[in-house]
Amino acid sequence: MTLTDTVTADITLYAKWTAQSNIAYKVEHYQQDVTGTTYTLADTDNLTGTTGETVSATPKTYTGFTENTTHPDRVPSGTVLADGSLVLKLYYDRNTYTVSFNSNGGSAV
Repeated sequence: MTLTDTVTADITLYAKWTAQSNIAYKVEHYQQDVTGTTYTLADTDNLTGTTGETVSATPKTYTGFTENTTHPDRVPSGTVLADGSLVLKLYYDRNTYTVSFNSNGGSAV
């Protein structure tokens, strides 16, 4: 059948889909601000994958920060979309420490 043929009966057409490779997606890494209430974008990884492929973000190591795996906006994995709109997001909290001083009978500091 060609485009110029006249269709005189029902016909079933099938689409053949081929996954595309080299489709862009991003992983954004956010670090907790000093106030502890907001996060700032620290790094962006621009990556590529194949349409329909499930990809996972790889956490980074930042001195003084630990990944927050329970942050409500965290998106650790997703499916690569043909339009390149997939954005994965990881969040890192500042490490906090308690420091105590023992004056050993001396004056308080």
